[in-house]
Amino acid sequence: MINFVHPLPCGNAVALTLTPGVFPWRLVRRLDGDFDMPLTLIEEGEATDGSPLYWPVVDYQSIPNGTPIWYRFDTFENGAWVPGTPVSVTPAYVDDPAYSSPDLTALVQERLDLGLQSELAAGRLRHGKGRIPVLSASPQLEQVTLPVVTAILVDRRSDARGIGETIIPDAFDGSYWSAFEGWLDRSTVQIIAWSLNHEDRLDLRNAIQRILLLNLPILDAAGFSLPDLSSSDTADFETYNAPIYHSAFTLSCGHAVMVRDKYPSVESLEVSINAQAI
Repeated sequence: MINFVHPLPCGNAVALTLTPGVFPWRLVRRLDGDFDMPLTLIEEGEATDGSPLYWPVVDYQSIPNGTPIWYRFDTFENGAWVPGTPVSVTPAYVDDPAYSSPDLTALVQERLDLGLQSELAAGRLRHGKGRIPVLSASPQLEQVTLPVVTAILVDRRSDARGIGETIIPDAFDGSYWSAFEGWLDRSTVQIIAWSLNHEDRLDLRNAIQRILLLNLPILDAAGFSLPDLSSSDTADFETYNAPIYHSAFTLSCGHAVMVRDKYPSVESLEVSINAQAI
């Protein structure tokens, strides 16, 4: 029998939970509810020993959004298929996917900008225009005054995963369950200080590292964990009209990324049990 059916938040897909019994079975589908017409076979299985068994099925083939579709669980008894009770569900892309993923690059750019303003005010740095820009792409040097700083995302990948992609426990608000799925990502941001001489590079390098260390509580509060920082210096004497001195930092942090699926609570669950007196 069909115990539970609900549309998946990605849209164009349906999840079902079945309980096979002591007869061979099949799950069939119709897009219009007319089961007298040819049926689409979704899944089939053999008879069980009668013990309660939950069989998950995900149907994602040729399913439209916004239109009710119908499923029926049939059993093969005495040489013929015995139809079950049809159930319907309307697939849809979730209106509010509640996607959660903190943006390391944006946070680093913001905190560097604030920190560099404070370093300028304290007299530990200097800039011809009174502010060191923090850019999201490599600068066009003829349009900026050095020094400048860039902060760019260079890598992001899944780092750790849980069983069933569960990231935090399900939550119930009295009417609906919220299920959260995702994993732990690791984002890597490259921060580059661009200077015209070694002395400015040294001052800017020390300031950037100081700012990042002072902002460790901010990273933690924003959901970032296990920060890792490395740095190196380079110089470019060929590309531009003047020598450019770089100090490059690589900041890597772990963080959760997840989406939410909402579905109604199960009011009752019927399970047939094949009991035999001894």
